[in-house]
Amino acid sequence: MAQKTGSAEEPPVHGEREDITERTRTPSVSSESTFIWPPVKSTDRPVLSALKKQRLADELRTRGLPCTGRKDDLVTRLLDDNTPLQAPPGSSDSTTSQDETDSYGHGEAGSKAPAAIDMLRADVDEIRRLLTQQRHELPTRTAHETASQRHEGVRAPAAAAPQESTDADHGIPHQSSPENDASRAPEGIPSLKEVVAMFARAQLQMTAALTRMSAPASPVLIQSTNDAASAIPEYDCSAQRNALTCISQVERVAALAHRSSSLTLATAATRLQGAAKDWHSSYGIAYETWDTRKQVFTARFDRKLTMQEFLDLQATRTLHSSETLVEYMYTRKTLFWTSLPALLRMKREFR
Repeated sequence: MAQKTGSAEEPPVHGEREDITERTRTPSVSSESTFIWPPVKSTDRPVLSALKKQRLADELRTRGLPCTGRKDDLVTRLLDDNTPLQAPPGSSDSTTSQDETDSYGHGEAGSKAPAAIDMLRADVDEIRRLLTQQRHELPTRTAHETASQRHEGVRAPAAAAPQESTDADHGIPHQSSPENDASRAPEGIPSLKEVVAMFARAQLQMTAALTRMSAPASPVLIQSTNDAASAIPEYDCSAQRNALTCISQVERVAALAHRSSSLTLATAATRLQGAAKDWHSSYGIAYETWDTRKQVFTARFDRKLTMQEFLDLQATRTLHSSETLVEYMYTRKTLFWTSLPALLRMKREFR
C-alpha cells in the first residue's frame, strides 16, 4: 500500500516511482562532464513527493530556507530551489527527459527570487573584499600624513612634493605598477580612508553642535512668596531695630530662594510695619527697582543710636514675675545684638 504524501497530485505507482528514482539517479553524460543529482536535488515533483517530510525539512534547513508547513509547501520550496541547479549552461544532455524540461520551465518563474538573492550576496562579498583590501593598505598609504590632515582625508603636500621633484630632476616618469593599481579604489566606490575622514568630520560637527546647545542654564527663580517670606523680620522703625539689618535679611533670603529683583521688592514691602509701612504707601511706591528703593529706605530710616539710648533701651527691659532667669537673659542679649550695629557705627564716626 502506497504511503500518503499529502500532495495534491496523484502518487505514482510503485513501478513508476522506481523508474523515476532510477532515472533521476542515472547520471546524464555529456561531452564535457557528468552530473549526478541525488533525489533531494531533483526537479521532478513526483520524486520529491516520494521522499519523507522529515528529509525534506532537513534539506531545506541545510539550505537556509523555511522548513515548516505542509509537505506540499516543502516540496514546492525544494523544487523552486533545485530548478537553477539543473541544466548547467552549455551542456547538451541528450538523455534529459521531457518531464525534466517541463519541470524546469514550470519553476523558471519561481527561481527569480533565489537568483536575485545570489546576485545580492555576490555584490556584498565584492564590497566586503574591497573594504578588506583598503583596510590592509591604509597603514602604508597614511604613513606620511599628519594628524590634522588625516582627519580631513587630504594627502600631505609636504610628503608628496619631494618625491615628485626628485623624479622630475632625474627625468624618471611616473610608472604605475600592479600594486599601485590594486590599491586604488574602483571608480564610484569610496575608499576606506575617505569613509574614515567623512566619519571624523561628522563627529567634529556633532561635537560643535552639542557644545553650542549645552549653554549654562539660568538659575531657577521661585515665584512663590509664602515659602521664605516669614524668614524676613518685620521692621517698624523702633529703636531696637536697625534698617541695615532688615535689608541684609531681605537680600539673604532672596539669594537663597533665587528670587528676581521684582519679587524681592514685593516681599520686602510686605514685612514693613508702622511708620515704615506708611512711608512705603506714600513715597516708596514710586521707586520701581529694589536697588533704588533700598538706597532711599536706608537714607530715611538708618538712625544713629547714642550710648545713652542704648543704656535706656537695656534698662527698660526688666525681669517679669512670670519668666525665668534664662528667658530674661535671652531677651536682654537679643536687645543687645539688635541695637549693637547702630552703636558701633556711631563709634566709628567719632573716630
